[in-house]
Amino acid sequence: MAHDGILATATPSLRRLVRGVLVVVAFGMALGSVIPALAQRASLPSPIASAGVTQTQWDAIREDVRAEARRAGVAEAALLAAVEASGIRLAQVQRRNPPMLQQAIFDRLRDQANELSELQRRIDALLQRADPTTGAMISQARTALNEGRLSDADRLLQDAAEDDLVAIQRADAEVERRRVRAAETIAIRGRVATLQADFTAAADLFQRAALTAPQSDSERRSLLLLARASVIGQAGQMQGDVSAIRQALQFLYGDASTFGRSDQAFMAGVQSYICAFENSLTRWDGATALTRAAAACTAALASLPTDPSTTRASALLNYANVLSAQHNWQDAIRAYDRAREMNASLGNDADARAAAISSATSLAEAAAASRNVVQIRNAVAQLQQLISSFANTRDAEWAGAYNNLGLAQTYLGDVTGDVRAFLEAQNSYLQAVNFFSREQTPAGWAQANKNFGLVSERIATMALETGRPEIAIQALQNVIRANENVMLARTRQSDPAGWEEANAARSSAQSRLNELQTGRR
Repeated sequence: MAHDGILATATPSLRRLVRGVLVVVAFGMALGSVIPALAQRASLPSPIASAGVTQTQWDAIREDVRAEARRAGVAEAALLAAVEASGIRLAQVQRRNPPMLQQAIFDRLRDQANELSELQRRIDALLQRADPTTGAMISQARTALNEGRLSDADRLLQDAAEDDLVAIQRADAEVERRRVRAAETIAIRGRVATLQADFTAAADLFQRAALTAPQSDSERRSLLLLARASVIGQAGQMQGDVSAIRQALQFLYGDASTFGRSDQAFMAGVQSYICAFENSLTRWDGATALTRAAAACTAALASLPTDPSTTRASALLNYANVLSAQHNWQDAIRAYDRAREMNASLGNDADARAAAISSATSLAEAAAASRNVVQIRNAVAQLQQLISSFANTRDAEWAGAYNNLGLAQTYLGDVTGDVRAFLEAQNSYLQAVNFFSREQTPAGWAQANKNFGLVSERIATMALETGRPEIAIQALQNVIRANENVMLARTRQSDPAGWEEANAARSSAQSRLNELQTGRR
């Protein structure tokens, strides 16, 4: 027992030096009948005793535990429980080598004390941030830890973590709901901006809505991104801005990752938009744009061969526009009629009427090519009846219908030689000119002015042929003003070809006007 006295009074560092000498002797004695007797002492964990550690060595370890607990400022019971737990685990590995087990326990003691100190600091920090319910569990865990009840502490900490995880799930669900609601609210603002023809603001809002929507909601995000591309392209169409149309197409031509989905129905919608915007590029790219447009619409329709959906109805309408631009009027009329029927069955009354207007216009174009006066008159009558269905509505579709009526009336005048048809066309174009504006809808305004100028030129020619120079002078003045308006919308910078065409028409009319006025003096 002399060794026990030395260990009891020595400093921790001296005890470690003495212990290094005693380990071999003590573990040698443990090989005899001493082990069963010592293992019965309750204070010595049996797995450690079974590995050859004696009560004397265990008491020495406990003294070190007491000293390290004071140094680290932790509860002795907590440190002892940690030492026992780690000693038992080490015993399972080192049971055939008692000296290594003893040394391993000593070597870990200081680190365990430091770990407990850090653990206590972290628990105290948690308590400062915890809500009352979770805080109560963490406080109980701290008490259990200090009392050496490590399993109880772990269970209580697990319960506290689970409580927070449940709260996180609830909070995450609420965040998701709010994200969906915010995204939808922003998207509605985008639609309001679209109604006001503020397409730049609408595109920005749809982009913001897509970024706001939950990452997991790929369907919502893809539709918002498609809406963004759509309004950019529509802005290009209405403003005659070819760069905006190309920007929309560049986005639409992106791979599936652009939208985060590639299901058949959605991609058919993408192809339908491509068809519409490529068709708009005909003024700049000619027949190649029509070829690309036809391919896109064909792909959209092939993806949805029997689907009576808004997507298929839109694709049919866009495809009919392409066929009409290609002068394939009979196929265009059939496609327009199918689009009208499908939109009517779906309750899309505005699109059904748009298809009917376009079908009547194609009928007039086909009849003009074959010089069929009866069919041209039928087309004019259909367009007049469709315009009357607008009642008191005055919108872009209404103005576009008047522009198409003017085309049919112009064809009628070309075939019959009746100046009254030209005068009626002139009045129809004026309806469109007065509705569209250079600021909000420059493309429609320019087209209506161009058409007004063309029919005015016909009136001037007929007036001169019939000896009515006063009417010819007024008509030529109309041609000049109309083309000057076109030049304001189709500027030399934004649309060189359109500007040159209008300038040539203006110059020609000015020359004719000068000749008339000179001849009258």
